[in-house]
Amino acid sequence: MLNLLSCSGFSYSKNEQKTNDDAILPIIIKSGDYFVLAIADGVGSQTGSNQASELALNILRENFNFSDFNAKNVLNKIKYNIEQLSNQIGKELATTLTFVVVSSSQIRVVHIGDSRLYIKKRNKLSQITIDHTQYQKLLDEKIYTKKELSTMNVKHILTTALAPNVDIEYQEEVLNVKDFLDENNYLILHLMTDGAYHFWEQRPNFTKPTMDNPLAFSNSLFKRIVKKGAIDDYSLISAKFHIENKEKL
Repeated sequence: MLNLLSCSGFSYSKNEQKTNDDAILPIIIKSGDYFVLAIADGVGSQTGSNQASELALNILRENFNFSDFNAKNVLNKIKYNIEQLSNQIGKELATTLTFVVVSSSQIRVVHIGDSRLYIKKRNKLSQITIDHTQYQKLLDEKIYTKKELSTMNVKHILTTALAPNVDIEYQEEVLNVKDFLDENNYLILHLMTDGAYHFWEQRPNFTKPTMDNPLAFSNSLFKRIVKKGAIDDYSLISAKFHIENKEKL
């Protein structure tokens, strides 16, 4: 059996006068057997970007059906609605989307864009999603090294997103829960937009009590961001689950 022990997070705009283009869906308890959480980041910092990210999460919330789930159908429906919204506004809108479905036996991940899912393993965070960016593509294809890419302004250039006139390319993973449980059968995961994880990567080293506590993790990362000064939108969802009867998985 899967139990949600705690959940925390934030969504913080870089400017009080500017609309936050990030959107978060902290937790949907679809039944006693599984939970859904999601994060999206409207692309381009333009009028309507926030509507694109919110639209993606609203459609996901309304149309998610675990018993008959098809990632491509869900993403196509979101894309279609973003196309309609783009036509209404008169601008081509786009958003990233990363969501995870947690059950007592599986972690299903669907991802498009450059937000990230991390799952705690031992006392470190393992990155599960792959960034759909020009930087990652050039690195994967071994065209440039990390050192060479550090001098190029390609880290934030997306190679795909949910947008009109863009083919849907996405990552879908189904992971075994027991591969990520700690010694006490806890499962801890974090969803972050690019603004948040760039702060995390600068110093990925919280204490064990902080790493084991979603509220403490969320508060600590938020304090880092506020102290340094916001230059982007920042969003995080942290959740901690407990699995009973691990031997039955």
